[in-house]
Amino acid sequence: CLNIVDAREYATQAITVDGTAVSADDLRGVTDSLADGTHTVVVTDTDTAGNVGSASVTFTKDTTLTNPTVALSNDSGASATDHVTNNAALVFGAKDGDATRVITVDDAVVDHYDPTTLAEGDHTVTVMDTDRAGNSATASIGFTLDKTAPAPTVALSDNTDTGTGG
Repeated sequence: CLNIVDAREYATQAITVDGTAVSADDLRGVTDSLADGTHTVVVTDTDTAGNVGSASVTFTKDTTLTNPTVALSNDSGASATDHVTNNAALVFGAKDGDATRVITVDDAVVDHYDPTTLAEGDHTVTVMDTDRAGNSATASIGFTLDKTAPAPTVALSDNTDTGTGG
């Protein structure tokens, strides 16, 4: 939000946004409709004696943030999309250069994701990126970690043992 002090009653005021003249009444609408990027607003006041004063501000409008991504490195379950795995390693998408990233594992904020600390069972990992402009985006994945191998058993049943070698 830009704040421009009205010109004194004995001065005229000219406002430009990126070199295009705008009225003070239209300034808010013009700046709201600007595309992301660097912009300059210049205000020039001229008094009745011909004295000119000028002020400018250059700013970067940033309304976008790349959505974070998170996925299992290896979904080893019955299908490649069932989110059952024996390996809790994750692949995180890159964050924007001006963003900070917060990772939560099962609703607890962690300094970094370490899959070796997870016990078997259901888990949810959430990634939230926030850039300097305050834009934020979130991604999460839920999965079941199963590191226990099945333990098959085999035995002879009593009714099939004839007692003779074979």
